[in-house]
Amino acid sequence: MDKLGTHFNQPQDEEQINIFLHALRNCTAYQVDHAFERCMNECEFMPKLADVHKRMSDQRYPAENPAAYVLNGPPIQDLVRPFAEEASLRLFGKSAQHLEGIQLMQAWAEGNRIRLLAELDKRPASIDPKETEKKRTRLENFDYKDLALPRWANSGKL
Repeated sequence: MDKLGTHFNQPQDEEQINIFLHALRNCTAYQVDHAFERCMNECEFMPKLADVHKRMSDQRYPAENPAAYVLNGPPIQDLVRPFAEEASLRLFGKSAQHLEGIQLMQAWAEGNRIRLLAELDKRPASIDPKETEKKRTRLENFDYKDLALPRWANSGKL
């Protein structure tokens, strides 16, 4: 409401805000945000409730985006790859490109463990030190040699 009021240079009093809140109580935040955005782009004056309802989406929640994680940062594989390459050279004496099966899986697991430990070192001091130490202990004690290929990998069926 504040955003609409500011945009249209029409500050709303508490009573007006309560009327809007009551009328929109059964709508999701996604629907309200979507309607307010449309009102700011389409209306010339401060919208009435009818204007907001006309611009309300029937869709109650945003569409799922299975690739949304990519938007939040680089793919995890790209982050782990340099660490996995280093781990494969250290563990097996050859590049990860020349590994197969369980060795490749172990190199990637060790690479990811190293990456996570490096990220823990970069954590700000404001984050709970006990939780950080617990994660560090778990990562330091992780034994990649305990990894086994999934059953389907040995069956020859994909």
